[in-house]
Amino acid sequence: DPDQTEYRVVITDFCGVPTASAVAILTVNVAPAVTTQPAAIQNISTSCTALISVTAIGSSPIAYQWRKDGNDIDGAVSNTYSITNANASDAGDYDVLITNSCGGVTSDISTLIVNSPCSITGGSDAICAGTTTVWNGPAGMSTYSWTGPDGFNALTQEITITTAGTYTLTITDANGCQTSCSRTLVVYPIPTVDATADQTICNGVST
Repeated sequence: DPDQTEYRVVITDFCGVPTASAVAILTVNVAPAVTTQPAAIQNISTSCTALISVTAIGSSPIAYQWRKDGNDIDGAVSNTYSITNANASDAGDYDVLITNSCGGVTSDISTLIVNSPCSITGGSDAICAGTTTVWNGPAGMSTYSWTGPDGFNALTQEITITTAGTYTLTITDANGCQTSCSRTLVVYPIPTVDATADQTICNGVST
């Protein structure tokens, strides 16, 4: 601020002798402003960690108060808020009130989505050879990795499986936290007919 500088006054007496006052320093405080907003949406897995952060400028000291669904969170008074071992009750809308001596500003809302534990749903656990089944992982995650028999590996949410064995799904959320779960597929063979050689029988005799 151009007004923030040193000031002094010079007083000239009746005889024309100047006398300078002591230096007075003018400090101009600036209200806080958000320079980096928290992530608009975070998708994490149950038991993983969520980190919500904001960057602000303004004259010190700057105070922070994080809120969930509009309610203050006890002890959440820094520019970052961490939720460890998250569960369904932690899901909600988070923002932070930032204040200093000149006023305050509220950050944008960051919506936290806490997904259910790793699970494989849909499809069937037992199929006939030559048919398929589709298994699904929980929606909203960043990365899905399926591993199974014969080195089977695919990065997809839905997978068509035709080989018997145990398959493991590993999901990775936006913060890099991984959780895994498994499911076993049984494949029944296609029935076959054992053709026998030609036979000769007498008329009227069954075989």
